[in-house]
Amino acid sequence: MEYGDYLNVPALANKAPGLPIYLENYLACFQRLNQDRINTTRSVGRIPFTAIISYMEWAGIEDQETFADVLIEIDHIYVDSTMKKQKRRTEQET
Repeated sequence: MEYGDYLNVPALANKAPGLPIYLENYLACFQRLNQDRINTTRSVGRIPFTAIISYMEWAGIEDQETFADVLIEIDHIYVDSTMKKQKRRTEQET
């Protein structure tokens, strides 16, 4: 289920945060490239830079430097957040 699918659930529709329109391209790219990351049982990998470059060429992104910088920052936030959740979960299990 993708983010947009939550809007079809009445109980969640009012709680879904609004996404500024200028971030939609970044979110679409992030969701598409999320499957390219290399994960292990102990950690979440980052989206490979080569995958970001390939996506930008495929999508015809003009300002590639800015687009890559923003996407990499989004990915860092995601990975850091996921790793903190995994660490808390591991600490609770022990």
